[in-house]
Order: sequence, then structure tokens, then C-alpha cells
Amino acid sequence: PATLAVAGACMVLAACSAVVGLVMGLRILCHEGDSRGQTMSGTFFLCGLLLLIALTGYTVKNAWKNDVFFSWSYFSGWLALPFSILAGFCFLLADMIVQSTDAISGFPVCL
Repeated sequence: PATLAVAGACMVLAACSAVVGLVMGLRILCHEGDSRGQTMSGTFFLCGLLLLIALTGYTVKNAWKNDVFFSWSYFSGWLALPFSILAGFCFLLADMIVQSTDAISGFPVCL
């Protein structure tokens, strides 16, 4: 029971961090907040780590039982894991591009 409680807590925290990252992304998209791409990528990486902990704990606890049925929500959790990590990398890359563009914007460049 303790393993399932930890898995459930990690899953709730992963969902909360995904919602926080989504809200931060929408604020940047609507130009209401300053660009915090590194914070957003960290939020999505945290979401991926919490998903990994939760799903691995649930799998280890229930994988070898005969009466356990892994439903669509279990598989969608494993599907969300690479997408959250990919979102973290995309926001990190976008932040690097924005910072490099801001850094060279003052230099006269003839192309």
C-alpha cells in the first residue's frame, strides 16, 4: 500500500507540474510574462521524472500479479513520459535560441 501511495502522490505532482508548465507557456505565448524557458523546461523535466517514478513503482508492484489489468490510463501515462521530456528539451532549445538572438541583436551584421 505504501508503494501505491507514493506512486499516486508522484502522479498527482506530475500532473500539477504539467499544468504549471502549460500555464507558463500560455503566458509567454500571450506575451504576459517574461521568457522563462529554462524554468519551463525544468518543470517539464520534473514532470517526466515524477511520471517515471510513479509508473515504475506501479509496474513493479503489480506487474507479476495475475488479476491486475493495465487500463488505458496506464498506457497513456507511459505515453506522456516521452512527450513531457520532449517538451522540456524543446523549451530549453527555444530559450537558447531566444537568448542567442537577444545577445547578437545589437551587433551590425551584413549578410
